Amino acid sequence: MSYSIALSAYTTERLFVRHWRDDLADPARRGELERGLLRILTSTVLAHLPPSLQVEKGRISNWVTDRAKESEVFVIKSEKSGDLLGLMLLVAQMDEGKPPHIHLGYLLAEPAWGRGYATEVIRGLVAALTPLGPFDVMGGVGVDNPASAKVLTRAGFVKDAEHSAPETEMYVLKLR
Repeated sequence: MSYSIALSAYTTERLFVRHWRDDLADPARRGELERGLLRILTSTVLAHLPPSLQVEKGRISNWVTDRAKESEVFVIKSEKSGDLLGLMLLVAQMDEGKPPHIHLGYLLAEPAWGRGYATEVIRGLVAALTPLGPFDVMGGVGVDNPASAKVLTRAGFVKDAEHSAPETEMYVLKLR
């Protein structure tokens, strides 16, 4: 069963993270967002993401629409410059008798790599979600992407062997 997350925005020391619903509602802002995404969704950025998150050439509008249907999507921007640095995707589900679980995904533009932004985004998310919980937050990481695994462990996630697969390691953080 799908579950709605009562989170619209949060800030960190260097970043502003907000839901993209206002961007999608305004045609001019949506166009600006799509042009920004075309610049950052390179084959290198998309390399570690599942096939469902790949962008077909010339189909960015469809990609945005598909993400909006299946996820709560947040834009990640520089607090200082306002530049689009990436996206965070959250999918919340509820199983009867258990806390909601939130599946987390994120992607950052190549120039933002190695600057601590991913860790900052995830730590900020944890801080923003904690008072709204309880939640189990889960992130899947391809075994060929140890940098993402490191980001999650820095934020307190632990590897969950039960939900992992040979090609994807799952990490979980229980917010109580």
